[in-house]
Amino acid sequence: MDYGEKIRKLLALSESPNIHEAQSAMLKARQLMAEHGIGAPLEDSQQVSNVESGISYSEYRDPWAAHLARIIGEAYRCIGYTVKVRGRTCTASFIGVEDDVRLCNEIFRYAVGCIRAGIKEIRKCAIHMPPQELHRQCDSFGYGFAYGIKSAFQDQDEEKPAEWSLALSMPPKVRKVLDSFAFGDDFHAGVESSLSRDAFTKGMDEGKRFAPGKQIGDME
Repeated sequence: MDYGEKIRKLLALSESPNIHEAQSAMLKARQLMAEHGIGAPLEDSQQVSNVESGISYSEYRDPWAAHLARIIGEAYRCIGYTVKVRGRTCTASFIGVEDDVRLCNEIFRYAVGCIRAGIKEIRKCAIHMPPQELHRQCDSFGYGFAYGIKSAFQDQDEEKPAEWSLALSMPPKVRKVLDSFAFGDDFHAGVESSLSRDAFTKGMDEGKRFAPGKQIGDME
């Protein structure tokens, strides 16, 4: 079983997104990428590819997805960026070598499912909350979860061998695209300046509570 197949098995463990299984899976996926990359260059002779995630968002709906795409992309050796589709609607896309970018996209979509599952729980518990405040709470949770994931990746890097840095660094051919690609304007949403501290902290705590191997195992 190659490392890509192992990662896909990690992401398929739960039929519906389970926030803690997903957290474990995303860190375990990075571990597999690093371990494979130490023994054999991950990019090999593969070409650089561009993949659209199919996940849409706007300033008013799931704006946290833009931040999540950048964080997931960087963690998995890819470039995550925003493409404007129509009007104010955008979609997340990724650039990377072929195997990396496919896996990065799958991991991103899985993380989005987990955030949306958390938001669904918030909505269940806040049926009497004014719609505008409920919207703010949900967006704040999403932003918090994204930054919590980033923090967990940083903690993982600090705890692992130095060889990880090279194995998980962006391939030169992808970095070359990064230096020359016209990505357009950065995505920003007005809600970023008025997030709920409590909901953001709740999301960040969920994003940071990664426990590799607790539910996942070693997938030998």
